[in-house]
Amino acid sequence: MTSMTCRRAVELLIDYVSGELPAEECLLLESHFDRCPPCLIYLHSYQVTIKLTRQLPREAPIPPEFEGRLLDVLKAARSAEQAAQSQPPNS
Repeated sequence: MTSMTCRRAVELLIDYVSGELPAEECLLLESHFDRCPPCLIYLHSYQVTIKLTRQLPREAPIPPEFEGRLLDVLKAARSAEQAAQSQPPNS
């Protein structure tokens, strides 16, 4: 059985939590969790985050004052991007 790095454990986490990770990789990951308290803590915080976000309301209306400010910012960003694209490259 090959060892698993913390980086690889994090990469596999979403598939593990969603039940989409192949059995062999699940065993490797669970073995890693048994030996690596920081990764186990990360797993638990990941699971709690998923649980809490599922409890949030599905959709909340945007306050009108925020919506107006957001549209202004997006329009300004679009204008700046268009202006940058229309300028010739520096030689």
